[in-house]
Amino acid sequence: LELLRKMTECGYFDDKKLPSLCKNDKDEKNPVISCEKKVPTLIISLNERCIYSKRAFLTEFRRLLDANNGRITLKKVVAIFSIDFEDTRRIVSEVSTAQDIYLIGTEILTHAYIDLKCHDLHDVITQCNIKTISEIATDWQLPLQFTSDIVVARMELFEDIKTIQADDGTKFLITDDYGEIVLDKVKKILQDAKEPVKVTAVGKEVQFGAAVTEIIKKIELLLEGGNLNGTLHTGQNIFSALYTPSVHEQKQAKLMTTFFDSNGFITLLKASQTGISKKTLEKCLTQHNPQAILLNESIFHPDIIIIALQIDIDESIHSESFVDLSSHFPDGVPESDMRILIEEYVFPLLNEGAMSGSLIIDDGEALFFSRGMIEQIQTNLIPAVIESYAKDQAKILMDATLEMTNQETHNETKANRKSCRAVKKNSKVKEERKRFKRSDWEDTRNTIPIASVASAIADYYSDLSDIQDNFDRKKDISIEPSWDNDCCGPLYCFCQIVIRNVQFERECASAIRAEMDRLAATTIRNRKQGAAKFKSIEESFEESFKAACQFLQVLAKQTRYMINHPETDDDTATVLVEDWLSGCGTDFSRRITEYCLFKHDVEEKTFAFQKDGIDSANFCFYSEPDIGRLGFSRSFLHCPQSEDMKVKNPLKVLRDRLPGSVGVGLAKMWSLTGGNNYHGGTRTGNFNLFLQHIEDSCLSICGIPFKMIDKKAEKGILFARRKNMQNALEKTSSIQEIFRLSVALLYQKVKTLAACGNEIESSILQALVRDKKISEEISALFLECSQLIKHKSAAPEDFVEHIKACGLCKDIANH
Repeated sequence: LELLRKMTECGYFDDKKLPSLCKNDKDEKNPVISCEKKVPTLIISLNERCIYSKRAFLTEFRRLLDANNGRITLKKVVAIFSIDFEDTRRIVSEVSTAQDIYLIGTEILTHAYIDLKCHDLHDVITQCNIKTISEIATDWQLPLQFTSDIVVARMELFEDIKTIQADDGTKFLITDDYGEIVLDKVKKILQDAKEPVKVTAVGKEVQFGAAVTEIIKKIELLLEGGNLNGTLHTGQNIFSALYTPSVHEQKQAKLMTTFFDSNGFITLLKASQTGISKKTLEKCLTQHNPQAILLNESIFHPDIIIIALQIDIDESIHSESFVDLSSHFPDGVPESDMRILIEEYVFPLLNEGAMSGSLIIDDGEALFFSRGMIEQIQTNLIPAVIESYAKDQAKILMDATLEMTNQETHNETKANRKSCRAVKKNSKVKEERKRFKRSDWEDTRNTIPIASVASAIADYYSDLSDIQDNFDRKKDISIEPSWDNDCCGPLYCFCQIVIRNVQFERECASAIRAEMDRLAATTIRNRKQGAAKFKSIEESFEESFKAACQFLQVLAKQTRYMINHPETDDDTATVLVEDWLSGCGTDFSRRITEYCLFKHDVEEKTFAFQKDGIDSANFCFYSEPDIGRLGFSRSFLHCPQSEDMKVKNPLKVLRDRLPGSVGVGLAKMWSLTGGNNYHGGTRTGNFNLFLQHIEDSCLSICGIPFKMIDKKAEKGILFARRKNMQNALEKTSSIQEIFRLSVALLYQKVKTLAACGNEIESSILQALVRDKKISEEISALFLECSQLIKHKSAAPEDFVEHIKACGLCKDIANH
């Protein structure tokens, strides 16, 4: 008391002063903890103006716990000792291990209390056989997790009690005898059942809750022992497990046989919905009708559906047409069952068997094409389609060949003026080039597009066209039909399987070669005269096209590097690809498209390339690309509104207005840039397929092969690009342009890659500042500039000049 009085007089309990005991303790901000460190035998509570002997407190505290049977609340301790609540919690927490006590929330428990409760719990479980941990936690008024940890650990000491965890995580404590009790209860419930019973319902009835796995084990044990007469259906989800008694199966089996006799089929899916297993169904129906046709997922009546299929197929054979067999098959019958039923059970009944025609099954549609119809298509339709395609394709190849010949003739004329020796040499070169051109024709993709073949067949067989149209509407097919793409519909599937063969491809190639020879022999002079009118534009395009191909590859190399970098996440990679396709990709596609429209005399107003009325500035398809540019104006392909206020699909118009593979190739090129770059587009762009397509198809589209870049050309483009950007940087005063040009120049210096597009301020900048060659000072400078531009804040003049100097420097490491 004297000490407390003296400390009060000296101001130790003044909230505005620190006790003198801790005035030299600079590292301790809490005066209570500091005082207790210097005088560890004291407990000081500033809030309650109290000071205690720690030993005396613990002695009284322990006596209080014992008096309350080992459990007391913090609130009660505070009330008895008049110590602050938080101080009491702190002291109890510090001594909890040494004193064998638990501090759980506001509850204080001794180990002896827990032991006593567990012994009482053992007696309770011995009487009731089962208890959940959640029930115990509720009874004890303690947190579930603490109760689970303590009880499971303590109850392991009792040999006659074991812990079971249910499928939903619920834990049970049960006696050894309870397993036999549950087994008897499950047996009684299921033996009395007349209808299917869910296993979860059985678990609830035997007070086993969500322990579905345990119940399933009990049922399987009873079935193996012959104590139950029924079937257990588990499936992939054990919570939907179902037990079906035999009496119910027999009742349902009778219903199934009635349905089978009336409809001529039944699917296993329908049977499973009534609780009948596949094994039971097959046994029931084969006993009922030994001739029943058992397939993978369905069972058919031999005297109903087989006869109907045979009649329809026979009729199509006699009329030399096709028949849609889909209506004979119910929903849920897989394609494999359809094929087995027709090929193994119907075809043998026909006079010519499988040779009677071709069966096409595609995505639920089953069509039979008679041999007469196939021969009619191959005799009357295909030759005309091949001839039309050969003329278009040969014209494209001949145009390209004439341009090459004109250039060669000009070069040879200059060479002939030098010496006779040069004349002989050039003659040999000319012959080699002629042979090279012939091989070019043969190596070109000479097979007619599948869309042209399918369109010709659909025009002749309107019913088949309607089936394909219904399929397109139902499936919403967005992929471009081709000879190699699956799931494009029954008409395209027919073309792929029946029409396409070695003979068909040989006839396509032969027709193109024949047309090329005809054009070369009869119309070369006329075509040269016609080409002369557009000589300046076509020559300009050919020269600029080479530069456009090489510049595209330089920019594609940078994008490929970024998306394959380990630090680039999937979202950033997607943004980079979309940025490249919408910029560089559409710019290249527009260049080729406008040239083809010009070359084939397509009306200018047929297509437009602007978005929201804004066109790409100064775009000219036959001009050299600006290799110093930092971005592209977006090109958006669409068809202006017609007089009837309808907007046509631009890809379809391309295929219709341009001959052969020209329109098809251009439509595919635009579709690969992504649906946001042309009207009505929905598909996602594909970077790699776009590059592959332009490499493979430029010759057949515009008559000029895609120019692959080499190391020397790449270095030349990067050098010229750097010079152009440096000149632009020296002239500009815009902080945004200075920043973008400086980032692009630095990135090219450290990575030897050309940065371009909308991602310069984000992804490219982040890749630049991560590079080891860029100092932390320069990184911080550019990141700060990025934020100023983002928030449209003004920047000091010397700050901007520093950014520009970094972009113009020769060696950033020494800057």
